Amino acid sequence: KLAETPGVLVAAPAYLEAHGVPRGPQDLRAHRCLTLQLASVPVTRWRLFGSDGAAHEVELSSPLCGDGYLARRWALDGRGVALKSLFDVIEDLRAGRLTRVLPAYTGGRFAVHRVFPSRQFLPARVRALDAAVTRAFAARMQACESWLADWHCDEP
Repeated sequence: KLAETPGVLVAAPAYLEAHGVPRGPQDLRAHRCLTLQLASVPVTRWRLFGSDGAAHEVELSSPLCGDGYLARRWALDGRGVALKSLFDVIEDLRAGRLTRVLPAYTGGRFAVHRVFPSRQFLPARVRALDAAVTRAFAARMQACESWLADWHCDEP
C-alpha cells in the first residue's frame, strides 16, 4: 500500500457561489454530483460518514458520470460536487481551486497500491522506480495529513 486517505466532497468556489452550499448529505440530491463509473456501471449512491461515525446513504441522479480524472476535471470546471480521494485533490484544495464541501463528512478511505508481477527478480530499474514512487507518495501523504491537521484546527 502506497497511500490511504479519506474521500472528501469538493466543488469549485464558482459552483458553490452559483448553486449554494449543501448543509447536509441529503442536500446533495439538489446538486449536480459528479459520479464515477466503475466497470461500466455508474456509482449512483454515496456512503458518507459523519464526524460522529454515523453512516449516511445518498442516492444520486447525476447526468455526469466518468472516471476519477473526469470527475476532478469537471469539479475544477465548476460543473458540480465530486467525492474524491484527498490524495487526488490536495493541491487543488491548497491552491483554492476546489473547496471542501460538508467538511464534517468523509466518504470512507481510498487506498493506492503498487503491484508487481513478481517480487522475485525485480530489475534494478524497477527497484529504483519503486523507491522514487514511494518517496513521492510519502511526501504527498504528509501534505494530506498536514492539511487535515490544519483543517481540524480551524473548525469551531
